[in-house]
Amino acid sequence: MDKWTKIKVVHRTDWSSIFYWIFGLSLVGVVFITTILTINKAKTIKLLSKNDERLNNAQRVARVGSWELNADRQLEQISPQIRVLLGLAKGIPLTQDDYTRYIYPDDREEVKNSWKLALKTGIFQHEYRIVVDDEQKWVREVAELTLGKDGKLMSARGTVQDITEQKLVELQVQQNETELRNLTSKLLYVQEEERRRVARELHDDLSQRLAVLSISIATLELDESLLPAKERLGSVKRDIVSVANDIHGLSRRLHPSILDDLGLIDALQSEIGSYADREMIAVHFETTSTKLDLDKASELGLFRITQEALRNIAKYSEATKVLVTLNVINQNLVFKIMDDGIGFDVAEAMKSPGLGLQSMTERARLINAKFDIESNDEGTTITVELPL
Repeated sequence: MDKWTKIKVVHRTDWSSIFYWIFGLSLVGVVFITTILTINKAKTIKLLSKNDERLNNAQRVARVGSWELNADRQLEQISPQIRVLLGLAKGIPLTQDDYTRYIYPDDREEVKNSWKLALKTGIFQHEYRIVVDDEQKWVREVAELTLGKDGKLMSARGTVQDITEQKLVELQVQQNETELRNLTSKLLYVQEEERRRVARELHDDLSQRLAVLSISIATLELDESLLPAKERLGSVKRDIVSVANDIHGLSRRLHPSILDDLGLIDALQSEIGSYADREMIAVHFETTSTKLDLDKASELGLFRITQEALRNIAKYSEATKVLVTLNVINQNLVFKIMDDGIGFDVAEAMKSPGLGLQSMTERARLINAKFDIESNDEGTTITVELPL
Protein backbone atom coordinates (compact mmCIF):
# COMPACT_ATOMS: atom_id res chain seq x y z
CA MET A 1 0.00 0.00 0.00
CA ASP A 2 2.81 2.34 0.74
CA LYS A 3 4.01 1.79 -2.75
CA TRP A 4 0.73 2.92 -4.28
CA THR A 5 0.15 5.76 -1.95
CA LYS A 6 3.43 7.37 -3.00
CA ILE A 7 2.46 7.60 -6.69
CA LYS A 8 2.68 11.24 -8.03
CA VAL A 9 0.02 12.42 -10.50
CA VAL A 10 1.41 14.72 -13.20
CA HIS A 11 -1.15 17.14 -14.92
CA ARG A 12 -0.17 17.94 -18.53
CA THR A 13 -1.07 21.40 -19.85
CA ASP A 14 -2.74 21.53 -23.31
CA TRP A 15 -1.01 24.65 -24.72
CA SER A 16 -2.39 24.21 -28.18
CA SER A 17 -5.96 24.45 -26.91
CA ILE A 18 -5.15 27.56 -24.93
CA PHE A 19 -3.51 29.14 -27.99
CA TYR A 20 -6.57 28.45 -30.14
CA TRP A 21 -8.87 29.88 -27.50
CA ILE A 22 -6.84 33.04 -27.21
CA PHE A 23 -6.54 33.36 -30.97
CA GLY A 24 -10.26 32.83 -31.37
CA LEU A 25 -11.13 35.41 -28.75
CA SER A 26 -8.66 37.89 -30.27
CA LEU A 27 -10.10 37.32 -33.70
CA VAL A 28 -13.60 37.91 -32.38
CA GLY A 29 -12.35 41.10 -30.64
CA VAL A 30 -10.68 42.31 -33.80
CA VAL A 31 -13.79 41.63 -35.85
CA PHE A 32 -15.92 43.39 -33.24
CA ILE A 33 -13.65 46.43 -33.04
CA THR A 34 -13.32 46.54 -36.82
CA THR A 35 -17.09 46.40 -37.16
CA ILE A 36 -17.52 49.20 -34.62
CA LEU A 37 -14.84 51.32 -36.34
CA THR A 38 -16.40 50.68 -39.73
CA ILE A 39 -19.81 51.74 -38.45
CA ASN A 40 -18.33 54.85 -36.81
CA LYS A 41 -16.35 55.64 -39.95
CA ALA A 42 -19.48 55.35 -42.04
CA LYS A 43 -21.32 57.63 -39.64
CA THR A 44 -18.42 60.10 -39.67
CA ILE A 45 -18.24 60.06 -43.47
CA LYS A 46 -22.00 60.57 -43.64
CA LEU A 47 -21.81 63.40 -41.13
CA LEU A 48 -18.91 65.04 -42.99
CA SER A 49 -20.81 64.64 -46.23
CA LYS A 50 -23.84 66.35 -44.70
CA ASN A 51 -21.64 69.12 -43.31
CA ASP A 52 -20.04 69.60 -46.73
CA GLU A 53 -23.47 69.71 -48.28
CA ARG A 54 -24.64 72.28 -45.74
CA LEU A 55 -21.49 74.35 -46.26
CA ASN A 56 -21.92 74.22 -50.04
CA ASN A 57 -25.57 75.25 -49.70
CA ALA A 58 -24.63 78.10 -47.37
CA GLN A 59 -21.92 79.27 -49.78
CA ARG A 60 -24.34 78.99 -52.69
CA VAL A 61 -26.95 81.12 -50.93
CA ALA A 62 -24.34 83.69 -49.82
CA ARG A 63 -22.59 83.52 -53.20
CA VAL A 64 -19.29 83.00 -51.46
CA GLY A 65 -16.59 80.45 -52.15
CA SER A 66 -13.51 79.42 -50.17
CA TRP A 67 -9.98 78.50 -51.19
CA GLU A 68 -6.64 77.44 -49.74
CA LEU A 69 -3.27 78.44 -51.16
CA ASN A 70 0.08 76.72 -50.54
CA ALA A 71 3.58 78.17 -50.54
CA ASP A 72 3.93 77.50 -54.29
CA ARG A 73 0.90 79.68 -54.99
CA GLN A 74 -1.13 76.61 -55.95
CA LEU A 75 -4.80 76.60 -55.01
CA GLU A 76 -5.04 73.28 -53.19
CA GLN A 77 -8.71 73.44 -52.33
CA ILE A 78 -11.39 75.32 -54.22
CA SER A 79 -15.00 75.22 -53.14
CA PRO A 80 -17.67 74.47 -55.77
CA GLN A 81 -19.03 78.02 -55.52
CA ILE A 82 -15.74 79.47 -56.81
CA ARG A 83 -15.89 77.14 -59.78
CA VAL A 84 -19.47 78.27 -60.40
CA LEU A 85 -18.37 81.90 -60.13
CA LEU A 86 -15.55 81.36 -62.64
CA GLY A 87 -17.41 78.91 -64.85
CA LEU A 88 -14.65 76.37 -64.16
CA ALA A 89 -15.33 72.62 -64.46
CA LYS A 90 -14.61 70.26 -61.58
CA GLY A 91 -11.12 68.77 -61.55
CA ILE A 92 -9.45 71.52 -63.57
CA PRO A 93 -6.48 72.87 -61.55
CA LEU A 94 -6.17 76.55 -60.80
CA THR A 95 -3.14 78.61 -59.75
CA GLN A 96 -3.05 82.13 -58.41
CA ASP A 97 -1.70 83.31 -61.78
CA ASP A 98 -4.59 81.56 -63.53
CA TYR A 99 -7.06 83.36 -61.28
CA THR A 100 -5.34 86.69 -61.93
CA ARG A 101 -6.31 86.40 -65.60
CA TYR A 102 -9.96 86.60 -64.59
CA ILE A 103 -9.41 89.97 -62.87
CA TYR A 104 -10.53 93.00 -64.86
CA PRO A 105 -7.38 94.55 -66.43
CA ASP A 106 -7.91 97.99 -64.87
CA ASP A 107 -8.14 96.42 -61.38
CA ARG A 108 -5.15 94.09 -61.53
CA GLU A 109 -2.60 96.62 -60.33
CA GLU A 110 -4.68 97.54 -57.28
CA VAL A 111 -5.16 93.86 -56.40
CA LYS A 112 -1.43 93.29 -56.81
CA ASN A 113 -0.66 96.19 -54.47
CA SER A 114 -3.14 94.84 -51.91
CA TRP A 115 -1.35 91.47 -51.98
CA LYS A 116 2.00 93.20 -51.44
CA LEU A 117 0.52 94.92 -48.40
CA ALA A 118 -0.96 91.62 -47.20
CA LEU A 119 2.52 90.06 -47.22
CA LYS A 120 3.36 92.59 -44.48
CA THR A 121 0.12 92.59 -42.50
CA GLY A 122 -1.05 89.00 -43.03
CA ILE A 123 -4.53 90.18 -44.05
CA PHE A 124 -5.80 90.65 -47.61
CA GLN A 125 -9.03 92.50 -48.28
CA HIS A 126 -10.14 94.03 -51.57
CA GLU A 127 -13.13 94.61 -53.83
CA TYR A 128 -12.55 94.33 -57.56
CA ARG A 129 -14.05 93.21 -60.85
CA ILE A 130 -13.62 89.93 -62.69
CA VAL A 131 -14.58 89.03 -66.25
CA VAL A 132 -16.14 85.62 -66.96
CA ASP A 133 -17.38 84.86 -70.48
CA ASP A 134 -17.31 88.58 -71.34
CA GLU A 135 -19.53 89.29 -68.32
CA GLN A 136 -18.25 91.67 -65.67
CA LYS A 137 -18.79 90.79 -62.00
CA TRP A 138 -17.87 92.45 -58.72
CA VAL A 139 -16.29 90.33 -55.96
CA ARG A 140 -15.05 90.90 -52.42
CA GLU A 141 -12.03 88.80 -51.46
CA VAL A 142 -10.83 88.36 -47.87
CA ALA A 143 -7.87 86.18 -46.89
CA GLU A 144 -5.64 85.38 -43.95
CA LEU A 145 -1.99 84.65 -44.76
CA THR A 146 0.49 82.53 -42.83
CA LEU A 147 3.96 83.99 -43.18
CA GLY A 148 7.33 82.49 -42.30
CA LYS A 149 9.98 84.21 -40.22
CA ASP A 150 11.57 85.43 -43.45
CA GLY A 151 8.28 87.05 -44.45
CA LYS A 152 7.60 84.57 -47.25
CA LEU A 153 4.16 83.13 -47.81
CA MET A 154 3.64 79.67 -46.31
CA SER A 155 -0.09 79.31 -46.84
CA ALA A 156 -3.27 81.31 -47.13
CA ARG A 157 -6.98 80.75 -46.68
CA GLY A 158 -9.66 83.02 -47.98
CA THR A 159 -13.09 83.60 -49.44
CA VAL A 160 -14.38 85.22 -52.61
CA GLN A 161 -17.93 86.60 -52.58
CA ASP A 162 -19.99 87.67 -55.56
CA ILE A 163 -21.25 91.19 -54.67
CA THR A 164 -22.34 92.23 -58.16
CA GLU A 165 -25.95 93.04 -57.24
CA GLN A 166 -24.93 94.94 -54.10
CA LYS A 167 -22.24 96.86 -55.99
CA LEU A 168 -24.59 97.82 -58.80
CA VAL A 169 -26.99 99.24 -56.21
CA GLU A 170 -24.12 101.16 -54.56
CA LEU A 171 -22.95 102.50 -57.91
CA GLN A 172 -26.51 103.57 -58.74
CA VAL A 173 -26.79 105.35 -55.38
CA GLN A 174 -23.45 107.07 -56.01
CA GLN A 175 -24.60 108.12 -59.44
CA ASN A 176 -27.85 109.48 -58.01
CA GLU A 177 -25.90 111.38 -55.33
CA THR A 178 -23.57 112.79 -57.99
CA GLU A 179 -26.51 113.88 -60.12
CA LEU A 180 -28.21 115.42 -57.08
CA ARG A 181 -25.05 117.31 -56.16
CA ASN A 182 -24.64 118.51 -59.72
CA LEU A 183 -28.24 119.67 -59.64
CA THR A 184 -27.64 121.42 -56.31
CA SER A 185 -24.57 123.09 -57.76
CA LYS A 186 -26.56 124.31 -60.76
CA LEU A 187 -29.35 125.57 -58.52
CA LEU A 188 -26.89 127.48 -56.35
CA TYR A 189 -25.30 128.92 -59.48
CA VAL A 190 -28.70 129.97 -60.85
CA GLN A 191 -29.57 131.41 -57.44
CA GLU A 192 -26.37 133.47 -57.36
CA GLU A 193 -26.98 134.72 -60.89
CA GLU A 194 -30.51 135.75 -59.95
CA ARG A 195 -29.24 137.46 -56.80
CA ARG A 196 -26.66 139.31 -58.87
CA ARG A 197 -29.35 140.44 -61.33
CA VAL A 198 -31.76 141.60 -58.59
CA ALA A 199 -28.94 143.35 -56.70
CA ARG A 200 -27.89 145.16 -59.87
CA GLU A 201 -31.47 146.28 -60.55
CA LEU A 202 -31.90 147.46 -56.98
CA HIS A 203 -28.64 149.38 -57.07
CA ASP A 204 -28.71 150.72 -60.61
CA ASP A 205 -32.44 151.30 -61.03
CA LEU A 206 -34.31 151.79 -57.76
CA SER A 207 -31.45 153.52 -55.97
CA GLN A 208 -31.00 155.99 -58.80
CA ARG A 209 -34.72 156.63 -59.07
CA LEU A 210 -34.91 157.30 -55.35
CA ALA A 211 -31.91 159.61 -55.64
CA VAL A 212 -33.67 161.57 -58.40
CA LEU A 213 -36.82 161.73 -56.26
CA SER A 214 -34.79 163.00 -53.32
CA ILE A 215 -33.24 165.72 -55.48
CA SER A 216 -36.68 166.71 -56.75
CA ILE A 217 -37.97 167.08 -53.20
CA ALA A 218 -34.88 169.14 -52.27
CA THR A 219 -35.73 171.42 -55.20
CA LEU A 220 -39.29 171.77 -53.93
CA GLU A 221 -37.92 172.78 -50.54
CA LEU A 222 -36.40 175.85 -52.20
CA ASP A 223 -39.76 176.91 -53.68
CA GLU A 224 -41.00 179.86 -51.55
CA SER A 225 -44.60 179.03 -52.38
CA LEU A 226 -44.18 175.69 -50.62
CA LEU A 227 -42.59 177.06 -47.46
CA PRO A 228 -45.53 175.92 -45.28
CA ALA A 229 -44.87 172.33 -46.45
CA LYS A 230 -41.10 172.55 -46.13
CA GLU A 231 -41.00 170.53 -42.92
CA ARG A 232 -43.17 167.81 -44.40
CA LEU A 233 -41.04 167.74 -47.55
CA GLY A 234 -37.93 167.36 -45.40
CA SER A 235 -39.54 164.43 -43.61
CA VAL A 236 -40.40 162.75 -46.92
CA LYS A 237 -36.86 163.32 -48.17
CA ARG A 238 -35.43 161.68 -45.03
CA ASP A 239 -37.75 158.72 -45.52
CA ILE A 240 -36.59 158.40 -49.11
CA VAL A 241 -32.95 158.45 -48.02
CA SER A 242 -33.70 155.78 -45.40
CA VAL A 243 -35.39 153.57 -48.02
CA ALA A 244 -32.44 154.11 -50.36
CA ASN A 245 -30.04 153.02 -47.63
CA ASP A 246 -32.13 149.93 -46.93
CA ILE A 247 -32.18 149.07 -50.63
CA HIS A 248 -28.43 149.59 -50.78
CA GLY A 249 -27.98 147.19 -47.82
CA LEU A 250 -30.33 144.64 -49.36
CA SER A 251 -28.45 144.89 -52.64
CA ARG A 252 -25.15 144.30 -50.85
CA ARG A 253 -26.51 141.24 -49.05
CA LEU A 254 -27.95 139.82 -52.25
CA HIS A 255 -24.65 140.16 -54.04
CA PRO A 256 -21.68 142.00 -52.56
CA SER A 257 -20.09 143.95 -55.38
CA ILE A 258 -17.15 144.62 -53.06
CA LEU A 259 -16.35 140.91 -53.29
CA ASP A 260 -15.84 141.23 -57.05
CA ASP A 261 -14.00 144.53 -56.76
CA LEU A 262 -11.74 144.17 -53.69
CA GLY A 263 -11.70 140.47 -52.75
CA LEU A 264 -12.74 138.27 -49.85
CA ILE A 265 -10.99 139.97 -46.93
CA ASP A 266 -12.41 143.43 -47.61
CA ALA A 267 -15.83 141.92 -48.31
CA LEU A 268 -15.77 140.06 -44.99
CA GLN A 269 -14.72 143.18 -43.09
CA SER A 270 -17.56 145.13 -44.69
CA GLU A 271 -20.15 142.41 -44.04
CA ILE A 272 -19.04 141.92 -40.43
CA GLY A 273 -19.15 145.68 -39.77
CA SER A 274 -22.68 145.99 -41.17
CA TYR A 275 -23.79 142.90 -39.24
CA ALA A 276 -22.41 144.22 -35.93
CA ASP A 277 -24.19 147.55 -36.38
CA ARG A 278 -27.45 145.89 -37.44
CA GLU A 279 -27.62 143.09 -34.84
CA MET A 280 -25.80 144.85 -31.98
CA ILE A 281 -23.47 141.85 -31.50
CA ALA A 282 -19.73 142.38 -31.02
CA VAL A 283 -17.86 140.70 -33.86
CA HIS A 284 -14.06 140.64 -34.06
CA PHE A 285 -12.29 139.71 -37.30
CA GLU A 286 -8.69 138.45 -37.31
CA THR A 287 -6.54 137.43 -40.27
CA THR A 288 -2.84 136.90 -40.91
CA SER A 289 -3.26 137.45 -44.63
CA THR A 290 -3.69 140.69 -46.50
CA LYS A 291 -4.48 139.11 -49.87
CA LEU A 292 -5.65 135.67 -50.90
CA ASP A 293 -5.22 134.06 -54.29
CA LEU A 294 -8.64 132.39 -54.50
CA ASP A 295 -10.95 131.79 -57.41
CA LYS A 296 -14.29 133.59 -57.50
CA ALA A 297 -16.28 130.45 -56.61
CA SER A 298 -14.22 129.86 -53.45
CA GLU A 299 -14.50 133.49 -52.37
CA LEU A 300 -18.25 133.49 -52.89
CA GLY A 301 -18.64 130.14 -51.08
CA LEU A 302 -16.74 131.35 -48.01
CA PHE A 303 -18.63 134.64 -48.03
CA ARG A 304 -22.02 132.89 -48.16
CA ILE A 305 -21.01 130.51 -45.37
CA THR A 306 -20.11 133.56 -43.27
CA GLN A 307 -23.43 135.23 -43.99
CA GLU A 308 -25.41 132.09 -43.11
CA ALA A 309 -23.40 131.48 -39.92
CA LEU A 310 -23.83 135.05 -38.71
CA ARG A 311 -27.54 134.93 -39.54
CA ASN A 312 -27.96 131.75 -37.46
CA ILE A 313 -26.01 133.27 -34.58
CA ALA A 314 -28.35 136.28 -34.52
CA LYS A 315 -31.50 134.10 -34.68
CA TYR A 316 -30.69 131.22 -32.35
CA SER A 317 -27.46 131.47 -30.35
CA GLU A 318 -28.13 134.35 -27.90
CA ALA A 319 -24.43 135.13 -28.31
CA THR A 320 -22.87 138.43 -27.22
CA LYS A 321 -19.48 137.96 -28.87
CA VAL A 322 -18.32 136.44 -32.15
CA LEU A 323 -14.78 135.82 -33.37
CA VAL A 324 -14.04 135.28 -37.06
CA THR A 325 -10.52 134.15 -38.02
CA LEU A 326 -8.93 133.49 -41.40
CA ASN A 327 -5.42 132.04 -41.57
CA VAL A 328 -3.22 130.09 -43.98
CA ILE A 329 -1.70 126.99 -42.31
CA ASN A 330 0.35 124.40 -44.21
CA GLN A 331 -1.09 125.35 -47.60
CA ASN A 332 -4.62 125.25 -46.18
CA LEU A 333 -6.91 128.20 -45.67
CA VAL A 334 -8.46 127.71 -42.21
CA PHE A 335 -11.59 129.78 -41.66
CA LYS A 336 -13.36 129.78 -38.29
CA ILE A 337 -16.48 131.42 -36.87
CA MET A 338 -16.81 131.13 -33.07
CA ASP A 339 -19.54 132.43 -30.78
CA ASP A 340 -20.24 132.32 -27.03
CA GLY A 341 -23.90 131.34 -27.42
CA ILE A 342 -26.00 128.56 -25.91
CA GLY A 343 -25.01 125.96 -28.51
CA PHE A 344 -27.17 123.23 -30.06
CA ASP A 345 -27.31 119.53 -30.97
CA VAL A 346 -25.53 119.34 -34.32
CA ALA A 347 -26.86 115.89 -35.29
CA GLU A 348 -30.47 116.91 -34.61
CA ALA A 349 -30.01 120.24 -36.38
CA MET A 350 -28.76 118.48 -39.51
CA LYS A 351 -32.00 116.46 -39.57
CA SER A 352 -34.22 119.54 -39.22
CA PRO A 353 -36.15 120.88 -42.23
CA GLY A 354 -34.15 124.12 -42.13
CA LEU A 355 -31.63 124.62 -44.91
CA GLY A 356 -29.03 126.71 -43.08
CA LEU A 357 -26.55 124.00 -42.07
CA GLN A 358 -27.19 121.96 -45.21
CA SER A 359 -26.58 125.06 -47.31
CA MET A 360 -23.24 125.75 -45.61
CA THR A 361 -22.22 122.09 -45.90
CA GLU A 362 -23.08 121.99 -49.59
CA ARG A 363 -21.31 125.26 -50.34
CA ALA A 364 -18.17 123.93 -48.64
CA ARG A 365 -18.39 120.72 -50.67
CA LEU A 366 -18.76 122.63 -53.94
CA ILE A 367 -15.43 124.40 -53.34
CA ASN A 368 -13.73 121.14 -52.16
CA ALA A 369 -13.46 122.37 -48.58
CA LYS A 370 -13.81 120.42 -45.34
CA PHE A 371 -16.70 121.63 -43.19
CA ASP A 372 -17.02 120.93 -39.45
CA ILE A 373 -19.27 122.13 -36.62
CA GLU A 374 -18.65 121.72 -32.89
CA SER A 375 -21.20 122.97 -30.42
CA ASN A 376 -21.88 122.80 -26.67
CA ASP A 377 -23.43 124.98 -23.98
CA GLU A 378 -20.39 127.29 -24.10
CA GLY A 379 -20.73 128.16 -27.77
CA THR A 380 -20.34 126.97 -31.35
CA THR A 381 -17.34 126.75 -33.66
CA ILE A 382 -17.66 126.42 -37.43
CA THR A 383 -14.46 125.43 -39.25
CA VAL A 384 -13.84 125.45 -42.99
CA GLU A 385 -10.56 124.10 -44.35
CA LEU A 386 -9.82 124.85 -47.99
CA PRO A 387 -6.69 123.45 -49.70
CA LEU A 388 -4.81 126.16 -51.55
